[in-house]
Amino acid sequence: MSTQRASKTKEPIHCPGLSTPPLAAAAAAITHLNMSWEAFGHGQSVVSFVSGIVTVVGAAAGLIAAGQQINKRNFENKFGPTHYEKDWMGYFAMKVPPWFKALVQPVPQPPNLPAVSGLITAGDDGMFTSSMVAWMQPGYQKVSWLALYEAFFVEYAWDCLWTGKEAALRDEDFSDFVDKAKEEVQRKIEKAEYGDANAHPPVLRGVLRLMRSTYLLLAWAISHAVCSTGSRVIHAMFPCPSAQTAAAAASGLRVETISPLLSEIPVIDHHLLYYKWGPTSTNSKTIDRCKRDVEAGSKVKLSRCAGPLLVKSLHLKRFETSVWSSYDRGGWPEDRRKLWTYKGKPCLVIFRHELESLAAFLGIQLKLRRPRRPEGTGAFGAVLVSEEDSYTHIRLIYERPGGHEYKPAGGSGYSTLFAKHMVCGCLPFAHTVSEDQSIVVHTAVVSEKTKQDVKAGTPFDSRGAPPSDESFPPPLSNSGLAVTDYCFPYPATSSGDGERECQGPGSLSFMDGKRQIDAGTWSDAVAGVAFGGLVPMATSPLIDIVAYVVGGRVEKESELSAFWRVMTDICEHAKRRVPGAASIPLFGSAFDSIAQASYCTPASFHDLFTGAANVDEVVWVLSLYTTMLEYLMAAIAPGQENRDADAEPQPQTQTQQSPVQLVFEACVAEISQQYEAAVRATDEGTASGDRSSTTVTADQETEIETTLKEISDKLKNNEDITVQDCGRVARCIIMAWARLVKTVSWEKEEKKKKEKKRDAHAGYVVPPTRDLPYIAAWE
Repeated sequence: MSTQRASKTKEPIHCPGLSTPPLAAAAAAITHLNMSWEAFGHGQSVVSFVSGIVTVVGAAAGLIAAGQQINKRNFENKFGPTHYEKDWMGYFAMKVPPWFKALVQPVPQPPNLPAVSGLITAGDDGMFTSSMVAWMQPGYQKVSWLALYEAFFVEYAWDCLWTGKEAALRDEDFSDFVDKAKEEVQRKIEKAEYGDANAHPPVLRGVLRLMRSTYLLLAWAISHAVCSTGSRVIHAMFPCPSAQTAAAAASGLRVETISPLLSEIPVIDHHLLYYKWGPTSTNSKTIDRCKRDVEAGSKVKLSRCAGPLLVKSLHLKRFETSVWSSYDRGGWPEDRRKLWTYKGKPCLVIFRHELESLAAFLGIQLKLRRPRRPEGTGAFGAVLVSEEDSYTHIRLIYERPGGHEYKPAGGSGYSTLFAKHMVCGCLPFAHTVSEDQSIVVHTAVVSEKTKQDVKAGTPFDSRGAPPSDESFPPPLSNSGLAVTDYCFPYPATSSGDGERECQGPGSLSFMDGKRQIDAGTWSDAVAGVAFGGLVPMATSPLIDIVAYVVGGRVEKESELSAFWRVMTDICEHAKRRVPGAASIPLFGSAFDSIAQASYCTPASFHDLFTGAANVDEVVWVLSLYTTMLEYLMAAIAPGQENRDADAEPQPQTQTQQSPVQLVFEACVAEISQQYEAAVRATDEGTASGDRSSTTVTADQETEIETTLKEISDKLKNNEDITVQDCGRVARCIIMAWARLVKTVSWEKEEKKKKEKKRDAHAGYVVPPTRDLPYIAAWE
């Protein structure tokens, strides 16, 4: 039997279809292999088969690794190792070409970034304030420009969410950076709504992720189906605030309401303090059911929607022109530059005027030990250092001081527009749009010569000529893409068509073509200091004029402590106004511990009062004052609030006003009384009108103390805060700024420099512009 079976296995395979000679030969070869189906399943054959697959996979992996190494080496030879490291480059890390392009050896192009002047102009347009730098995470030490640029794109993402539309920055050069910033913003909103996703079990994380995906899909469908109804659709389809937030963020509509988790309030992003908290309505049964679900999930329990904790205070008059309706915000990003590799490090090109403007914005007092070697320290822990070889290369690092008292306040800060104007002795009071779509900033120039004109009530106009015997400061205000229109004294008798009509003493006006536009008086210009102009540095003549117009400055240390008492009362008021908000770091620390902050000591008030405090301390205190004003404006009694009118640039002729506009007008009314009385006193040859000319005793309660005490009593007794109350507080803040701000001098004569050295508190003397590097590499 075995012989018979063996003979059967050796029989040739008969294939009738293989009759052609080639196929017959192949069949014969297969027959001589003598391999049966049982032999194919043998263990040795399986090992050989698997080893063959592993060999092929290993060869492919080696080929891929070799291609990656070749591309990486070529990339490093051209750009250095820093460009593609995400830990060092963040949003702006370049991608190494894929492995299969090793033979082609492509040369990737470094990314385009907005120029420094583009960033400054975006700040001029109100996209961000100094709070952007205050909240910046200084985690990048190898690439010093990275922290500022990442913070800028995050602010851009918040601005798009706030306004509901994107500016011209959204193009293919910046799309990746914008998308990354928006993802970060969306994570912060979701964290406030859902908490930390990593703290939940995997199953719950999957459910939350599915819910978010559903919200995003429905929001996309709604935004494409019924775009005309706007946020009403969001509120109708998503009554739950969490769903509204996710849906609005996905569709590009404004997020109007949030309902944060109590556990997430201490680490909530400061941008969310400007949104309403809680459900928007309690009329619908669906909304009531969502509200009960929200409360069951430890959300903030509110019977009605609570207004925002803060209202943005940035304000500058915008006047209607013939091209206003066609104004498209966002023309500033046109100035862009490609990333530059210098000695293997990614660098940005920064010009002299950009460096000066950036230093003015950050409060950096530039010094020159040698020509073209600037250095200095400023606010927010900013330290500027430089070296020189073929080029001057600078580094800007941020050394945060220790202690909770230096944590940033929750409110906004000062504007780049005010910072670079006021350091030159100019005070911006309005802006318009020219025919070429560029922003025109109208600013009044204050010097030792023109200071007397302000006190005499002489009108200022763009047709006025500067004094012939006066050296004009370098125009840092032109460092962005905006055009500056300087206004000088222009008496009524100097016009060729007879005496012109004036609104009052110290009227301000400018020309729009052949049409004269009245922009108010010096009271309007000085009131703007409280609404984006609490800058760290200004010239001495400008500070004197602000104090003169506003009615004086802080004269006692007890007046500074009165501000602190109001902030402490605000903390208690916020607890009652928004349950669960006691842990919000509104003033740089938790509500329960702010009263025990180490800053609240007589020694600290003495340093501020005498001018011994550094720029960092001054900026921090002024940011607290800004937050205080923004909270009071948000707490104005219902019926006077309309936030939507302030979200977009509107003509000055609008009838609908926001709390900021109402408070601004109330502040102007308060200051006008002081300024008109001071001008009358100057005309009569009596006192100067400045409160500093009078003697204030230690026991006498000043006007600032009286005003702030009334505000504290209202907060303690839960009385309504009025627009007039906020206007009075704004005037008090300007008076405090006139005492705290650092003095800047542009004097160049050696004699005057020596005189300055004898005075310990004479102020900061700006180095000659010609000694700064014309172009530098910002590492």
